[in-house]
Order: sequence, then structure tokens, then C-alpha cells
Amino acid sequence: MAQSGISSLINARWVIPVVPENKILEHHTIAIDNAGDIVDVLPIEEAKKKYLNVPNVVDRPHHIVLPGLINMHSHSPMVLLRGFADDMPLMDWLNNKIMPAEQKWVTPEFTKDGTTLAAAEMIRSGTTCFNDMYFFPEASAEAIERIGMRAAFSSIILKFPSMYSDTLDGYFTKAQQLIKQYKNHPRIQITLGPHAPYTVNDAQFERVVKMAHENNVKIHLHLHETAAEVEGGL
Repeated sequence: MAQSGISSLINARWVIPVVPENKILEHHTIAIDNAGDIVDVLPIEEAKKKYLNVPNVVDRPHHIVLPGLINMHSHSPMVLLRGFADDMPLMDWLNNKIMPAEQKWVTPEFTKDGTTLAAAEMIRSGTTCFNDMYFFPEASAEAIERIGMRAAFSSIILKFPSMYSDTLDGYFTKAQQLIKQYKNHPRIQITLGPHAPYTVNDAQFERVVKMAHENNVKIHLHLHETAAEVEGGL
């Protein structure tokens, strides 16, 4: 009979866990239960004796198995703008190319489709969690909820109207709605996304900090991306 509750075994040449740190396990098995959780990591020979007749056994004799990678800063829907206006100074690229294109083309459908494509590329390269900032984060969250990855989505805030919000207050209203919608979600977090010091004013930053404290959420922004920004902030 199969070991109760165990659905899969992964036998790998090397397993690199998070805990303990700086340790590589050779010729080890990862046991996964019916809920999809890792419940055991042990030498392959021990696993053969402990877990019998498991329905799904994956042998990877020449591979490393390690936890999923995390992309700490992304604009996932922008995969649909790949190759558009490359090799330009940041402000010229942003103000004269990207923002006009986004205002013209970006919709919830654009965001959802771009996030779906980006998720496929991330999964293929071993990334299972990402920290994202873009317009219509609710569309991105909907896509990722279906796909099954983990993600944090920033509710973007700007000092000017956009296709996402006609008013400055609207950015905060949308953020509050998203925070409420995804509170306690097992895989998706909502953060506040004041875009950058050059696109958000001081009063908005103060409001962001207050809202973050009140809702116990994180803040995600661009800061000191170029030498000119660093010099301008001194």
C-alpha cells in the first residue's frame, strides 16, 4: 500500500534547502503530501524503505532541487512592451516613450495578459514568487490567483491622473479596496506603490505612510535608480 497521505517523491542528486543554511544535501528525496506540502526530506535509500507505492515518483539524478526563486521588483505586464524604446536615458524613455504608450494601450486586459505571459516565463526559469508594480493590479492578481504563484502587487500611486485613476484620491480608494479584498489571502499580498519621488508629491508620501501603518501593509517604490536621481536627492 502507498504511504498514507504522500502523493509524490522527488529524488534528486542535490537538494539545497533554506534551512539549514549553507548546506547541500546529496542523493536526497523530497516527500510531498496530498495537499502539496513538503513533509519530509531524507536520503533516497531511506525514502525507498519509508515510502512505498507512492503514485508519483520523479527521478532527477543529474539535477539540483531548490526552493523557488523570488523576483524582488517587477513590472510583469510590461513583457508586452519588450523591445519598445530600448537603450534610452531613463527620463527620456519614461516620459517620451513608455508613459504615452501606456496611456494609449494599457487596460485591465493588457495587464492580465501580460502578467499571464510573464508568469509563464518566470515559472520556466524557476521563479515562483514576485513583487510587482503596475497599473490595474487587480487584473494581475486575478491572473496569479488562477495560476497559483505567490506575489505581492503594489497599488500604484501617482501625482497625476492616468488610465487607472481619474483623480489623485482615486489611487488611494483603489488601494484600500484591494487591501480589503486580499487581506489574509494565502498567496497574494497587496502593497502600496508610490511610483517614485519624481512622480509622487510629499503630501501623497505622507498619506501612503499613514495608510501603510493603518493597514499593516508594505511600501514598494523606485528610489535612486540612476546617478542623476542620487545627486538630485542630496
